[in-house]
Amino acid sequence: MLERRWIATILPKISENVFIPITAGGGIRSFKDAQLLFDNGADKIVINTGAIKNPEIVKKISEYYGNQAVVLQLDCKKTNDDWEVYTDYGREKTNIDAFKWIEKISKFGIGEILATVIDFDGKKRGTDLNFFKQLTNITDLPIIAAGGIGSAFDIEQIFNLNIKAVSISSAIHYGDLKIKGIKKSLKKKGFNFRD
Repeated sequence: MLERRWIATILPKISENVFIPITAGGGIRSFKDAQLLFDNGADKIVINTGAIKNPEIVKKISEYYGNQAVVLQLDCKKTNDDWEVYTDYGREKTNIDAFKWIEKISKFGIGEILATVIDFDGKKRGTDLNFFKQLTNITDLPIIAAGGIGSAFDIEQIFNLNIKAVSISSAIHYGDLKIKGIKKSLKKKGFNFRD
């Protein structure tokens, strides 16, 4: 059962007022959990722990709604020279190699990857570019880079890796960055955005 059922209750109101695709997640452990979010206005779902525990859930969701509707949340930390997947909002170790996991779960049907480098998350000092470079080398799926974005320069470095999207939380939430300012800075560097 969807642990965060309140998400489904607020989705209809968000859908009335927001005219961009909405991705929702948190506690998806079954097809019915995902269906509840889609039925209430989500265009995509994001899944991590549920996919680790039962990859068949991903297959069932993607077969019904399409690969484009399934985003894999990839939370990971570097241990020695390896990248390990974490679950439960970055709290629980899995002993699963991040890159091997991507190769495996991609076969079950995902449309994109929301990848977060946990040790950089919330610090606003940039992210681990080597991790994202390795990730682009093993998959052609669209990647959303997250964890540590604190400036337009951080975004520029990610875009230079041929990653087309970033997830920014703390820097915008606390007012360190403004969307218009980010776009203006990146346009000067030759990156184009829709207004």
